[in-house]
Amino acid sequence: IYTTVFILIICFTSVLQKPLNSTDAWEQMKIQKAIKLFHIVSCVRFVPRTNQKDYVKFVWSKNECHSVLGQVGGAQDIALSDDCLYKPGYRGAVVHEMMHALGFIHEHQRLDRDCYVIVTGYGKSLHNLIQIAGTDSRFPYDFNSIMHYRQRDYLKGIYGEILGTQDIALSD
Repeated sequence: IYTTVFILIICFTSVLQKPLNSTDAWEQMKIQKAIKLFHIVSCVRFVPRTNQKDYVKFVWSKNECHSVLGQVGGAQDIALSDDCLYKPGYRGAVVHEMMHALGFIHEHQRLDRDCYVIVTGYGKSLHNLIQIAGTDSRFPYDFNSIMHYRQRDYLKGIYGEILGTQDIALSD
């Protein structure tokens, strides 16, 4: 049996420039740890950029962590705030944004999500909770995906919420 392993190479650079006298060595180390985790669990490799035209760039954001969905060409920001970098489980937050840059949507934005979770409130209209047409439901719904928000990720009553699993009777 032959197994072919394909490795996708993504070039990156990191420019976490905060205002005033802030140093970013600690943040750089945290990004490196997240990249190392990503390498352990996937065949995608983020390598330092030399002169590549298309690459992702880790940048500091004052307010939030975010990334454009999929490759846009040229420099593509993965914005990381202190909230992402200094909370427990920060590697998961960084990897989550790296996955967006690769084109992955939130698991709870699948068209079939209502079969698995309950999303309440007017928060359904928020860009992070709305369902996305054309999403692939050929794969099992992954409650443990790093791309799946947990109930605590949205403030109850303000943005709507993800309430947890649907009770699905598989047999009578």
